[in-house]
Amino acid sequence: MLLKGNLLEKFHLDAKDGELGKIKDLYFDDKKWALRYVVVDTRKWLPGRKVVLSPASIKEINVGDQLVHMDNDKESIRNSPTIEEEAPVSLQKEQEMANYYGWFPYWKGDSLWGTTGAPEMVGSDMAQETPTVTENEFNEEANHHLRSMNEIKGDEAGYQIEAVDGRAGFIEDFIIEDQSWGIRYVVVKTIDKLGGKRILLSPDWMETIDWGKKSIPVDLDYKRIQDAPEYDPEQPVTRNEEEKIYQAFQKPKYWQ
Repeated sequence: MLLKGNLLEKFHLDAKDGELGKIKDLYFDDKKWALRYVVVDTRKWLPGRKVVLSPASIKEINVGDQLVHMDNDKESIRNSPTIEEEAPVSLQKEQEMANYYGWFPYWKGDSLWGTTGAPEMVGSDMAQETPTVTENEFNEEANHHLRSMNEIKGDEAGYQIEAVDGRAGFIEDFIIEDQSWGIRYVVVKTIDKLGGKRILLSPDWMETIDWGKKSIPVDLDYKRIQDAPEYDPEQPVTRNEEEKIYQAFQKPKYWQ
């Protein structure tokens, strides 16, 4: 199932023993383009703390009720490694959380989730036996790839898509696949010159994000973008729609 990031941020989270709060942000890895954590607004239950939980802890998603059931109880979350509310999530803190919750560290391996294509629980004992953050990984901390979706998406003042001909539009949303939790598409609102419509672009067609310029280069020209199928956010993204997208951009289909 493909889920819209904007829709997910309306969902509430339930622990095994009661409500946790509401999703207020989604953190993704801009190197492999996967959702790594949901950020929870715990309200008065856990003030001053930033609670982030991996998709590995998600037990079930009820889209109709806009509810995510987590495989954790409230006490385990209360006793988890502390992250101050305004602090970034460092690689060291990710390692501590992986050890505590029993999440396999996704940065250990070449696949989307380290050694597999989907997040997995390995148990806290086994997680602590996996290699810790190496010196090279610590040295790369300045280039840490964990980013906030709320920072990226927005309006014309936000992050821009740069085609080979120039600015093509801005990022409005993300489309996420709920098994791998990979980001399947970025929703782009094109500039008026290109029709002022919404289109879907795969992260596979994007280059490295320029954080200083707030832009993402894509290897596409205006003509391709202008001729792309229009995306209707009120309708699900079906395989038939995906066929049209990949045909329009003349890109190899990920499902083949």
